[in-house]
Amino acid sequence: MINQPENFSEGHARALAGINREEDQVAAMGKIITLKLNVRQAEELAARIKAAECSDTAAQEITASPPKRSPELEDLESQFRNALMVKVDLKRSTKGKGTLVLHFNNQDELERLYTRLVKHAE
Repeated sequence: MINQPENFSEGHARALAGINREEDQVAAMGKIITLKLNVRQAEELAARIKAAECSDTAAQEITASPPKRSPELEDLESQFRNALMVKVDLKRSTKGKGTLVLHFNNQDELERLYTRLVKHAE
């Protein structure tokens, strides 16, 4: 436990162990430390990330030949996902228009998104 922040325990680390993508693990660890989440909250965060990963994987498997997306668009989508900790769908047309969809699993997630996006901007 050398150089370990005091509000990040082995229980927090175990919660993150099931997340497949290292970048998602690092982002989640940052959220846990910044927001001082307890282990149960960290487990809920990890579950949301895993659900987003699973639905991303399932969507990719269902689509026979997914449309080619630029690495920049993939990176931007990943940044949104890491910052907001929810599943994100980002699509852009060749004309530059697009859609950004944020998925939430319950009322608490919706309220957290509202606070981050709307109240934070006020």
